[in-house]
Amino acid sequence: MLFVAYKTHPIKGVGSIRSSKLIKYLSPYLKKIFVISTLNNVLFYKENYLEVKDNIYFCRIPTLDYQTIKLIIFRFLRFFKKDKKKLYTFEISNKNFWYDVFTIFPINILIGQGGFIYIFLSVLTGIFLIKKYKIKYVFSSFSPFADHIIGYVLKILFPSIIWVADFRDLHIDRVKNRISNSFYYFNLIVEKMILKKADALTTVSKGLKKILRKYNLKTFVISNGFDPDDMYIKTRKNLSKKLTFLYGGALYEGRRDPSFLLESLSMLIKNNKIKKRDLKLYYAGREGSLFYNFCKEFNLEKNCHLLGFLDREDILELERKSSFLIMLTWASKDETGILSGKFYEYLSSGKPIICLINGEGDLEIENIFNKLKCGIAVSIKDKNGIYKLSKYILKYYLNPNKKVNFNWAEIYKFSYEIQAKKLLSLFLKLRCA
Repeated sequence: MLFVAYKTHPIKGVGSIRSSKLIKYLSPYLKKIFVISTLNNVLFYKENYLEVKDNIYFCRIPTLDYQTIKLIIFRFLRFFKKDKKKLYTFEISNKNFWYDVFTIFPINILIGQGGFIYIFLSVLTGIFLIKKYKIKYVFSSFSPFADHIIGYVLKILFPSIIWVADFRDLHIDRVKNRISNSFYYFNLIVEKMILKKADALTTVSKGLKKILRKYNLKTFVISNGFDPDDMYIKTRKNLSKKLTFLYGGALYEGRRDPSFLLESLSMLIKNNKIKKRDLKLYYAGREGSLFYNFCKEFNLEKNCHLLGFLDREDILELERKSSFLIMLTWASKDETGILSGKFYEYLSSGKPIICLINGEGDLEIENIFNKLKCGIAVSIKDKNGIYKLSKYILKYYLNPNKKVNFNWAEIYKFSYEIQAKKLLSLFLKLRCA
């Protein structure tokens, strides 16, 4: 099998975890797995997501794209920065503007993430590998879209291969409200032309599946997951007696909004239900100043602790020491079921998860939480949401030793071990079709 994944082991980030863990759990069933990825992984911060076995081969492709240029500048600035940790929490002005510019065709092919050199050399590498090792299956991962362009070209050159294009989130639909209609429809046509050629698409939720079916009717859900091996990492310290909340990840400039939780905590403190000195709000990620401002709005800035970026082992340990883990997402009529890979990592911690949905209620997410019994999912538009959330928090605050009765049988179905088997089964069905 050939994996085309710009972001994969050892590049640090949620985007790398999915491809790395699928490779890990597919490897026992395949003779060889070849992985085409970027050579600029040496510039990214690293994390060990995968033990590279004898049947896993990485092909690192030279890359010149805006990501490479940004990382070189970032490393240069970090070299001269006295307080290096502060660079982990920097904010990017006009982030949406630049994201949009490097997302749309044809700019994304030239210098967007991946870029022309990466695409061209990856295609040549793919041709060589398919011919020499008689590869039958190709799996490409988004983001960036460059990986799907590589899969598309290889499918044209080798029509007999089975090509599956994977989406962790949306591509052009994600920015359609921020670009002109002419740009959007042009990009839509190009994207449909490319994805229609795929034997199948895979994505992480039923909500995204519904959207992606307009590109290719053969769209299947291979959800994000957790690594069962992470469940056996031992915590080095005792659990804190404080009321601790942890959120790790991006805030998307406020689209992921913790205000509903902060308002609930503020009311509980005001009504003397919890002690303010017992409350700790931890944030791990690059948008620390934004999280701090959210806390300040509810007079909780002194309870706010910004951690910057943490190593994976440290973040897993902190998850197991926290009272609650915060999951932030959004929902609308067009977008539902948006749960980041962080949610599935949270599942392995055995700690209650509080999911705040910015927007309409999300039936898919609510059903997942009810089925797994892993916490509470609340929409900020729920009139009784504050009451439900406060009641849930108090239940564990007043009974600190109370355990969450997770439905582990259902949770295990979201492990990457199971998801990898589903992906392999899909490839075999497509081969036989």
